[in-house]
Amino acid sequence: MNTSQETKKKRFTVLDSFRGLFALCVVVFHMHYLNSFTEIPFFRNSNLFVDFFFVLSGFVITHGYAFNKKLSFGRFSISRTFRIFPLHIAMLSVVIIIETVKMAALKYGINFNRMPFTGETDPSQIIANLLLLQSWTTYTNALSFNFPSWSISIEFYMYFIFYSTLIVKGNFRYLLWLGIASAATILFINNYLTADHILSSSVPRGLSGFFAGATTYFLYNKTYKIIQLKPVIYSVIEFVLFIALLFVIASDINNKGLIMIFLFSSSIYVFAYEKGLLSKLLTTNIFKTIGKLSYSIYMTHASILLMILTAYIVVEKTLHLQLVTHLANGIKMINFGNSFANNLGILLILAIVIYCSNITYKYIEIPGLEFGRKLINKYKIK
Repeated sequence: MNTSQETKKKRFTVLDSFRGLFALCVVVFHMHYLNSFTEIPFFRNSNLFVDFFFVLSGFVITHGYAFNKKLSFGRFSISRTFRIFPLHIAMLSVVIIIETVKMAALKYGINFNRMPFTGETDPSQIIANLLLLQSWTTYTNALSFNFPSWSISIEFYMYFIFYSTLIVKGNFRYLLWLGIASAATILFINNYLTADHILSSSVPRGLSGFFAGATTYFLYNKTYKIIQLKPVIYSVIEFVLFIALLFVIASDINNKGLIMIFLFSSSIYVFAYEKGLLSKLLTTNIFKTIGKLSYSIYMTHASILLMILTAYIVVEKTLHLQLVTHLANGIKMINFGNSFANNLGILLILAIVIYCSNITYKYIEIPGLEFGRKLINKYKIK
């Protein structure tokens, strides 16, 4: 049995756990509470974990599909579509409902500092969001409606670009992946795509990460049986990489994008072995659960934060309190009066996000996946 067959059914639990933890970091990135941990440099730069998601997606998709000789376009496209779209459509609908409620509230003299269905929620952006095309062009607003879906917009079509590379056989396929990753990285770090181009700068960013992940999986698949180290060595390497991630994320350094792609790829390669102490910790139930909910955490948190912010504004107007300060750069800074209360409020919101994500996972994600499988079986798509 060759290495690709042996690893075919492997689930990378540790990498799932990282995805969940980093999704929570993105949630914190989108919050601003005065004198709280949301304002420390690490969390203020946690938007960079989106690049980790791109790299990990490339790694996992390559693991799941690249070596399946019986893979058909129909099976591939249905499985990926029903993995992504059910929750995406649900959360897009939630934002539209919120905007509709805001519009109704205007009749009672309640406004929320921005007119509903304007700016990021302009109706002209609905079709692009519906089709997950909002991040692909300079003519559409990538951050419209459920703004975290901007990266899902890029990722979804990366799947099909990846599928098209599978027609290339042998080592030329891996050279192609490396070539795409390298060319896209050069475009991305040099900010080649600007407003004068049709494609947005998010496209090379996604290509860079995704195909770096595909190349990383190829290296892992070729070497995981050859490179077998003692657990203590894996533990040291894991610790060094983890500290490096924390340091670089929090730092203001040159060529950060390039460094992060390298660090994310290296970390995914090492933690895929699941041999060190950090890996053992990340296979405990709490981290496995967060990893399982990672997509829901990422996709639901913006709407949850929006509803909570709306509640704050209503409380302000009703009780004549000052909870939300609108800063000049568009940031809405929350303050409950002291650091302890603010930090406690953040932890409560994270708990709410996880709770709601468990619901969407059970009642939207899982049924969507099952429906896709039923379609494949019903129409005998090979």
